[in-house]
Formats: sequence, C-alpha cells, structure tokens
Amino acid sequence: MGLTWSEIARFVLCRMEWAILAYFIFVNTLYLGLLASAAAEMLQHRRMVRSESRWRILGSNVAPRISVLAPAYNEAATIQESLRALLALNYPNLEIILGE
Repeated sequence: MGLTWSEIARFVLCRMEWAILAYFIFVNTLYLGLLASAAAEMLQHRRMVRSESRWRILGSNVAPRISVLAPAYNEAATIQESLRALLALNYPNLEIILGE
C-alpha cells in the first residue's frame, strides 16, 4: 500500500489550497481594516486643517490690506450700529472709511 509521489503531491497541494485561501482572507481583511481606519483619520485631519487654515490666514500679518467703504450720508439713525459691526470684524489689516 505505497503511495506514489503524484498522490502525495496532490494531497499536500489540496491541503495547502485551504491554508493559502485562509491566509489571503486574513491578510485582506486586515488591510481592509487599516484602509477604513486611515480613511476615517484622513477625514478628521481634513476637517481640522480646513477650519484651521482659514483662521491662520486671517490672523496672519501678511494678509492683504482691505479697505471697507461705508457710506454714511443721511444715516444718522443707524451709523453707530453699522460702525460697531464693521469694527467687530476679525481681520488684521482692515481699514474702515466712512464717507458722507
């Protein structure tokens, strides 16, 4: 009852098929988890950078100078509120010009 080399090879290869399949399923599942984790981290980083960069630009001393012209002819009733609102703007190089 001796086994031939071809029967032994066939037996080993059939058993190895399942081991290789299990290995690839395990590895690809691990890669899928890493991909999902990286995607979530990238979204969080993108949201943080998007809001941070806006304030970094607005708080910079190299931001361009902006002049706001506010007409004030016949605006005696609302000029104080308008001027307060303009002065409350958060911009480093802001120039407010009131015209009559």
